[in-house]
Amino acid sequence: MTTSEANDTTPPPQNATTVPATTSTATSSAQPAAQPTAVACLRNVTFRHGTRTVLDNLDVTIHDGEWVAIMGTNGSGKTTLSRLLSGLAAPDDGSVQLMGLDCFTPVSGVNLDAYRAARRDIGLVQQNPEDQIVTTVVEDDVAFGPENHGLPVRTISERVHDALARTGMEGEALSDPDDLSGGQQQRVAIAGTLALHPRMLVLDEPTAMLDPQGRAETLRTMKMAHDHGTTIVQVTHIASEARLASRVIELYNGSIIYDGPAEGCDLCKPAAAQVSVPASDAAPASMRSTDTTPSLPAGPSAQTAMPSTSASCDAPSCDDASQRGIVFAVKNVSFRYPNADAFTLRNVDFTVTQGEFVTITGSNGSGKSTLLSLLSGINKPTQGTVRAWGCDPHSHKGKRQLLGRIGYVMQMPERQLFETTVAQDVAFGPTNLGLNSALVNQRVHDTLETVGISKLADRSPWELSGGQKRLAAIAGVLSMDPDVLLLDEPTAGLDARACHRIIGLLDGLHRRGVTIVVVTHDPDRFRTVATRTFHLDAASSKIARNISNTDLSQTTAQSEHKQYKQQQHGKRRRNAHRLVSRMDTRVLEIVCIIMMAGMFTVTSPLQLAWAFIGVLTAMCLTDAGARRIMASCKSLFVIILVLGFFNVFFVRTGSAICHIGTVPITDEGLRNAVLYSLRFALVIVIGATAVSAASTTRLTDATESLLSPLARIGVPIHECALIMTLAIRFLPIISREFTQLAHAQASRGGNISTGSPSKRLKAAVSLLVPVFALALRHAEHVGTAMESRGYESGIVRTHWHQSHPGAADMCACIGVALWLAGLIAIPQLW
Repeated sequence: MTTSEANDTTPPPQNATTVPATTSTATSSAQPAAQPTAVACLRNVTFRHGTRTVLDNLDVTIHDGEWVAIMGTNGSGKTTLSRLLSGLAAPDDGSVQLMGLDCFTPVSGVNLDAYRAARRDIGLVQQNPEDQIVTTVVEDDVAFGPENHGLPVRTISERVHDALARTGMEGEALSDPDDLSGGQQQRVAIAGTLALHPRMLVLDEPTAMLDPQGRAETLRTMKMAHDHGTTIVQVTHIASEARLASRVIELYNGSIIYDGPAEGCDLCKPAAAQVSVPASDAAPASMRSTDTTPSLPAGPSAQTAMPSTSASCDAPSCDDASQRGIVFAVKNVSFRYPNADAFTLRNVDFTVTQGEFVTITGSNGSGKSTLLSLLSGINKPTQGTVRAWGCDPHSHKGKRQLLGRIGYVMQMPERQLFETTVAQDVAFGPTNLGLNSALVNQRVHDTLETVGISKLADRSPWELSGGQKRLAAIAGVLSMDPDVLLLDEPTAGLDARACHRIIGLLDGLHRRGVTIVVVTHDPDRFRTVATRTFHLDAASSKIARNISNTDLSQTTAQSEHKQYKQQQHGKRRRNAHRLVSRMDTRVLEIVCIIMMAGMFTVTSPLQLAWAFIGVLTAMCLTDAGARRIMASCKSLFVIILVLGFFNVFFVRTGSAICHIGTVPITDEGLRNAVLYSLRFALVIVIGATAVSAASTTRLTDATESLLSPLARIGVPIHECALIMTLAIRFLPIISREFTQLAHAQASRGGNISTGSPSKRLKAAVSLLVPVFALALRHAEHVGTAMESRGYESGIVRTHWHQSHPGAADMCACIGVALWLAGLIAIPQLW
């Protein structure tokens, strides 16, 4: 149980109230007669990461029924403290008591049984929702925790409905979490924790990615839980949220500098923090722009009706567009992700002119991040046109012309950090622009100083806190000195000081003539610097939905339960009608293993063609369909081709076709390289097909059931099942991470799709390490999430959805047997 969070070495705020390290609760002159029960008690706790001390000799006591807010600068130890309180990390020194159980003592160290018992009453919502969602269906993910606790099926159904209703996600019960926005995923993560009915709920920045309505709904849900007796521990940077707490703990450099009522904490004062939430979250009924500043840059940019300016997007050339002051022109654009049921964006007209500072707002799922990806050239519109200085940013020619001119900071900063140290990552872009080493070093130094992370220059990006990763990602883009900056939630997860620094930095760049487009859920932060705001209405996307503020009482939830489940089961029956999707998961796994093993018998083109027919048939017999499965694997295909290419250099048999230096390239080597790549590509597709047909938890249950006979000889079947399932689960995640990293790399001059073959190969190889590093970190975090939700070795789980072998399984087995027989017979017949 480990974590990593950097220490902040800057001096503490001058107006901070310093208290001794031993202070753990607010004191008053009149002590209560009876002290509330302590649900968590940390004494003299020290936590180290390597040689760094993250938490230093902390004393903290959380009492039953409290609402405690944990605040502090980025890297001060907030996330580490939340992990200690949730029982997912153990300290190096001190003692930890959770739910009255001695989990860690200086004498005996870690007590795993006590930790497991305590975690049953503790719910955790992590900072990144992707690290907490463990299945491929929303309602299955919410049911995961209650299943682990062995609750009756009816109780699980009631809890799933209630948790989804409270978080406003009941309309997405059957959705794939990967298809949801970041804010929607956060709601799913919160719902999965609420379904456990925890005695203490620990939340690490739960509203960082939510729109104002989603934030209000989440806080209302937290208040309802607190009113029902749940203890709340919330990590937050938002003053208005901290003021809801009965007590605030402020950390600085791993030490407590304040512990008391919110009224006495300077970080809770709106004037000091300046992180206020808009008083009203009401949005316009349709997409339109609002001029929030009277004065706009002179010239064509001084326009307020955004749809009318989109008529200017027919610029024939970059030069002509630049002369007219047009930077981005979006005309009648609609966008739908591959195999999605609805458009994320529909009929959007949007123009940005030179020198503007535009904020884009809207509810979660309304398409804000998608619009930014269209402007940057990452995604191509399904309908309509997008132009940057008159060029098509999605074409190879446009990408070359726009290289270095558009800087893009993604919503998840870890997806654009891929070098060994922060300094090397910041240097990546300027180096690809062809600058000499002296100028590159100067840019790196200046950018790190400007962003305020010079002390992190030699640190690995993976060792940083979430907020510090965001600052490092911003620095990497700023070092290229772009003409335009696109930023997706640049202040999410940052403390007030870092927010002020970033907003001041953007204001300074804007005054120098840089055009800036910012996606944000909190436009008030940028009100003094933005020239106008563009609002995306959820109605245009058909994905996000308005969240009702109407209270859902227990009685109402129960009365709606039956109708809800009938609707969901009806949808399930209509959707899950294809053969593979109706299979028993155990049979599905056996069939997939047989097909994967059969791929290694392929040695000829005819066998390869037969294998392809079998795999294509299997894909078409899933609800996801062949197109969606192939789309989820396309980035992995690039990795496989790169690895297969190396076979060319190691095969010496056959006739030499050419030489690369002294290394002969033979026809046999090329044949083996192609066969190797295609064979492994089909293996990947088979795995993706299984993932699309069954949720991760069902695959885990099936694997454990199949391996259960081995438990008699001491084989840890639970761990084997978990490892195997996580490996399959992360196929689409690795694919997505590769795509995101490739886009981030391309925006900073390292492109796998342009340039000479050697340059493309070098760019692809440089992505392998960060892709697998990200996958491993995701696996670690998801494993932690599963553990926090009661998934342990030897437990007896209740399976919410039961499956039994039937006609579909018999048909599948017969089909695979015929396919395998043909695969083996082909070499004998031809």
